[in-house]
Amino acid sequence: MSRMQIIEILQTSQACEITSDIVQRVQTERKNLEKLKESIQNLVDVDVFDKVYGAVQRLKKIEDNFDEGT
Repeated sequence: MSRMQIIEILQTSQACEITSDIVQRVQTERKNLEKLKESIQNLVDVDVFDKVYGAVQRLKKIEDNFDEGT
């Protein structure tokens, strides 16, 4: 095996390791983004629930005031 072949094999091996590392990092970041997306969705769901609940409470109060007036 010539010196150039050995260098080529080492470079290929190193490139494979780097590529593998990049793939692992991308997969980790995808998982992190998915978790972030779920967290944001949960926050949005809670915010929407709070707004709807608040609106229902205001409507009940208006209804109670209306019932008291009649």
